[in-house]
Amino acid sequence: TAAEWKNDPDLWMRIIHPDDRQRVQEEHNRTLLSGESFNAEYRMITKDNRIVWVHDLATQIMDENNSPSHWQGILIDVTKQKFTEEQIQTSEAQYRTVVEHASDGIIVADLSGKIVEANQQICSLLGFSRTDLIKLHFDDLFENNGKPDWDTNEIARGRTGVAEKSLRRKDGTLVL
Repeated sequence: TAAEWKNDPDLWMRIIHPDDRQRVQEEHNRTLLSGESFNAEYRMITKDNRIVWVHDLATQIMDENNSPSHWQGILIDVTKQKFTEEQIQTSEAQYRTVVEHASDGIIVADLSGKIVEANQQICSLLGFSRTDLIKLHFDDLFENNGKPDWDTNEIARGRTGVAEKSLRRKDGTLVL
């Protein structure tokens, strides 16, 4: 309650998650000395023992002698956003694991055809380093720079297709 916050000056620090407490205390001390606004994300333990993430924004309020009097700020519950971020990170890690460990060569290009991702298998097959391959346009890999048998507008609408083309290696030979 508001009364609990007002009557217990140590409540804030006590309910910060133990794993975040030192970092938050250090940031609090730093901003207290510098006069900067406090701006941090950390976990708190609720009265019913749930863990929530908050984004804490606070500014020091000065007294009539221009000395720090108290903090005024807001705690924004960002638990859902943090959960979503964790899900995205997990999904990206799973994607990367699948791509890197696939036995097939994989190239990912954006709708313009610029290569944005390539796994080690395709790099080895074509003789390019990953750095060199992602500098290319997908069409650069086709025999005689031929266009692929798909329409990027169709792909943008969620339709996919399969095409078989010979790809050109770095040394100019073709992979059939």
